[in-house]
This record gives sequence, structure tokens and C-alpha cells, in this order.
Amino acid sequence: MLPQTSIARFETVFWLPPSALARCERGFGLPESAFERSERVILLPKNAFDHFERGFRLPPNAFDRCETTFLLPRNAFARFETVWGRPQTGFGHGGTPFFHLFTGPKHNVACGSRIPAAFRDGDQGGRRPEVGDQVTFRRQTLNFMANNTPESYDPLIQALEDAADGAHTYGAAIGLVHNDETHIRADLVALVGKPAGPGGVPPAVPGYKALWNAAHANQTAKAAACRTLYANARSYVRACIHSLYPVLGEGWNAQWNAAGFTGGSLAVPTNPLTLLQQLRAYYLANPARESVVQGINCNAVTCEATAQSISTAESACNQSDTDAATAHNNYLDGIAAGRARIIGLKNELSQLIGKDDERWYAFGFDKPTDPSTPDTPANLTAVPSAPGSRTYIVKWDNARRADSFRLRAVLHVNGRDLVNVLSYETQFVLDLDSVPAGSVVDLTVTGRNLAGESPASDPVEITLS
Repeated sequence: MLPQTSIARFETVFWLPPSALARCERGFGLPESAFERSERVILLPKNAFDHFERGFRLPPNAFDRCETTFLLPRNAFARFETVWGRPQTGFGHGGTPFFHLFTGPKHNVACGSRIPAAFRDGDQGGRRPEVGDQVTFRRQTLNFMANNTPESYDPLIQALEDAADGAHTYGAAIGLVHNDETHIRADLVALVGKPAGPGGVPPAVPGYKALWNAAHANQTAKAAACRTLYANARSYVRACIHSLYPVLGEGWNAQWNAAGFTGGSLAVPTNPLTLLQQLRAYYLANPARESVVQGINCNAVTCEATAQSISTAESACNQSDTDAATAHNNYLDGIAAGRARIIGLKNELSQLIGKDDERWYAFGFDKPTDPSTPDTPANLTAVPSAPGSRTYIVKWDNARRADSFRLRAVLHVNGRDLVNVLSYETQFVLDLDSVPAGSVVDLTVTGRNLAGESPASDPVEITLS
């Protein structure tokens, strides 16, 4: 069993290494927190079920927020001898998840040939799935990759802006209640803040992001101030040590214990606060040994002042840690609220408008009937970086649902690949210096995401000079 905290903040991929389950024979269970924030992919290794003889169980909330894929390895049911437990809520929570199973050619279920409950009422009609089957379950309505919720600040803010604009334009006509413009903008303002009114009335209200930025900057500054004070205090302690050489000796001995050097060494610790306090006590007990060394006052008063400055700085540093932690938690809560708002809006829209309604786009979403793979990138162009150059600046338009792009360059005469590269940007510097002059090259680009790859764009033909 994995601890509750181990997967509490996974937002993209949950993955177990092959060794994690190598000798598991009594069962494997995931905590409810495993799926609290996972919206993309949950992946178990190939050997996840090699030694399972007692069962595999998912928590009740396993699919509450899973919007994309849950992958099981090919041998998922090869050694089940007792039970395969599914969450009571079933599959297809909220009408969004796609559950993808890779099953082996045979199923050794010692308690009988009963097909796991997960396959009932699904597209398989109750039959045992074959290798590579893509199985959709009850209440499955949306596509594999449709409308994933943004996971980080910038795309989430854009999604909330789009959603608020759509709600402003169509919310009343559609009948939005739980996720109307007012609710969306409240979550948006909580994150981004609100500017001041005319003449500064009302005053500006910073959002969670700005508050976290400020708190983090303050935390960094306070930590740097502490480090500087530590360094200066260590230099001061070393001056005091030198001032006491004529009295206590130039190397550690038992006499140095009285001055606070009780560790058998004259080394100065990183934080010399307690050593300064002991030196202060030593000087108070031996005022005749106070002195001035190269303008530095080695005495009880300066030891106390230096120690007090460290204590004050540490108090400020600790408070900055607390403030930063509070601001960061508020920021994470704001992100979670914004993401929950987007998810709630999608679910509410799915009940109010059709899957092929063009108004999905007004809210920043794809239509549920749009293909899972990206649209084909449009407007592919290739321009030489300089007259006569064989280095080309290749650009294309972004494509809906595309996470990355594949640019291909092939010889027109025989289709031989010259370049096949992936890019996360919508432009690429293409170097064709090694291709003979006079060659005709065809360029195409495709969009890519977890669901697959789009059809290729119309080819752009270039003739090398």
C-alpha cells in the first residue's frame, strides 16, 4: 500500500517502476489521494501483475478526476487468482475518462472464468477483450484527449479568461447556473488580483500569484540576510579568538572551555550564535581580557549585539518561511479552485448544449465531437535565412490540441527522408546544406499529442539553389 502523501499532488503522470511490484503476492492497493489531482495518465509497469495472487484494488475516487487515460499492462489479468476490484463509482465518472486496457491472450482466474466487472455494460458487450482493445465504459461520452484541464498558472489563467468571456456572451442563453461568469471571474480574480479603481479607490487587491511571488522574494532576501550575518559574525568570532591567543594559547586546550570552545577545537560553526553568547559570558567574567584588535571591539557588549542581530534576523527568516508557505498553499488552493471551475464548467455545458454545438469554442473548449488527435497545422511556410542560403526559417500556425509538432523534409523525387524532427514551437530553423544543389524538397508538418498525430499539412515545395 502506498502512503496517502506519496501521490497527493501528481497532476500529469503517475508511474510505478518495474521493481515496485516484483514480489507482491498479497495484493496491491492505491490510497484515495493517488488520484486526487491526476488528470492525464496513470501508468502501471509491465510486471505490475507478475506476482499478484490476491488481487488489485483501486480506491473509490480512482476516476473522479481522470480525464485522459488509465493504462494497464498487457499482463494485467494473467495471474489474477482472487479478485480485481474496481471503484464503486464505476468507470466514466463525469462522462469524461477513457479507460484503455491491454490484456494478455489468456486469463488465469482461479475463482472461475467470470469476466471482471469493469468490462460489463461497456463497448465490449460483456465479452472478454482482445489484445489491444480500446474499451469505453458506461456513461462514456467525451473523447480520449478532449478538453484537458490546464495544469499550470499561465494556461489556466487563459482558460479562465476564455471561459469567463464565453459565459458573458452565452451564459444567460444557455442557462449556466453553477459556473456562470460571476463564479468564473471570482476564481480568476483570486489568482490574478484586481487593479485599483479611479484615483486608487478602491485600492488594488493582489492575487494569490502576486502574493506568492512577493512572499517567495521576501523569503529569499531574508535567507540571504541571515547568511551575510553568519559570515560577518564568524569573522568577528575569529578576531576574538586571535585576541585571546596570548592568554589561552594559539591552539585548543582545556583553558578554551571557559570561553565556550568545549568541542575540542577552535573551529567556528556556520551559525555562531551560541558561541557568541558564551564569549559574552566569558568577557563579563574576565573584563580585563576585553580588547580592540585592528579596530574590532572584542568585548561582551559587541558579542551581545552581534548575537542579538543574528537572533533578530533568524526570527525574520522564520517568519518569511511561514509567510511563504501560507502564500504558496493559498496559491495552490487558487490553482485547484480554478481547475475545478473549468472542470465544473465543462460538465455543466455537457448537460446544456450538444456535443457538436459551436459555442464550445466560445468558452475555449474543443467540441466533444472533435477528433482526439490535433488539427492539421496550417500555413506552412519556408523562407531562406539569406539569399542563396540553404538554411530555411520554417513556420506554421498553431493547431488545436497540439502539444508538439513533427516537421518532415523529404526528397521530392523518391520520398527519402532528409529531416524528421519534433518541435514544441511553431517554427524551426532547417539546415539543408548537405543536400545537393538543384534538389527539390517537400516539407510537411503534423500536430502531435498523447492521443496521436494529425494528418500531414499540404506539402510546401522548395528548390535548393
